[in-house]
Amino acid sequence: MSAVPAREREEVRRLLELVPDEDLPTLGRIVRALVAETAVFAAFDKAPLDDEGELSDEMIAKLAESDRAIVEGRVVSHEEGRQRLGL
Repeated sequence: MSAVPAREREEVRRLLELVPDEDLPTLGRIVRALVAETAVFAAFDKAPLDDEGELSDEMIAKLAESDRAIVEGRVVSHEEGRQRLGL
């Protein structure tokens, strides 16, 4: 471990002692989220680029149709879709 992360960790440990007890649950959630986020990004980094194989001709056609619908304006925003569905 280099000197910079070691100093940062020591600073965080020092600051931890200053956090009021009533704020510890919130701090715990924040730290757990950071750790989980790091684990998720690490998993993405290790994942194969393409684990689903080649696209089928049918899927390529559906994607092309979707692209045409966007270009032609045959789409609605998320908000408009929610409104149309009464959500």
